[in-house]
Amino acid sequence: MFETLDRPALKPPPIYPYLYVDWKTAQVNIDYHVEVDHHYYSVPYQLVHESLDVRLTETSVEILFKSRRVASHLRSYQKGKHTTCREHMPKAHQKYLEWSPSRFIRWATHIGPQTQNLVTFILENRPHPEQGYRSCLGLLRLGKIYSPERLEAACARALEMKAHSYKNVESILKNGLDQQPLSPVKPLCLSSNMPICEENNTTSERSLHRMLNEQTFDKLYLMKLIGMAEGFQEQLQQPSFHDLSFEERLGLLVDRQWIWK
Repeated sequence: MFETLDRPALKPPPIYPYLYVDWKTAQVNIDYHVEVDHHYYSVPYQLVHESLDVRLTETSVEILFKSRRVASHLRSYQKGKHTTCREHMPKAHQKYLEWSPSRFIRWATHIGPQTQNLVTFILENRPHPEQGYRSCLGLLRLGKIYSPERLEAACARALEMKAHSYKNVESILKNGLDQQPLSPVKPLCLSSNMPICEENNTTSERSLHRMLNEQTFDKLYLMKLIGMAEGFQEQLQQPSFHDLSFEERLGLLVDRQWIWK
């Protein structure tokens, strides 16, 4: 009876089978990717830091901004991997497509083991290796401006100071710190039980000041106070600074760091 009554109201079955859809909200990272179930999908780079809606099906990922679809990808279940469209990348990043981490490391190997270690560190300590490409290309340029030998020495010093960045290596080369040995300070003669000092006290004092200054440079670079390190180097090289008071010299160093930042 009921079947007879309902029959006129029945409609034909849908053409397409029922599709389960899941909705999520995702924040765009600085590398213009959003994380969805531990996989990273690209969106137009102009949307960095925006909050987007993600429509998930079993086979697709659709990403919407203010109800407008801005990207769509085949869904991937590989955790930690990336799905990237070239069109979503800034033009400055598109030119890096011909590069790869292994290519950078092969290039660094031809320079020397210290350069290879620094390049490897830069690539491995970025959220995504592509974020370290610009720094690696900068190191490549420094090797041409100065020399492969000096670049290798500068990378060794940067690794020693744990200053793992392109700017640190550039500052080391600019100030000639790569040509100064990393030697520990010799013990001072403070008592009869201490080692005997050199006969030439003037030479000994100069050597001590030089080594103490090197330690100061190392600590400034380690704390990423590059501006102060460069200003300190200038103050040591120009006698006119010696007539200034401590407060004046310190103020100049702070201003130099402020400008560098």
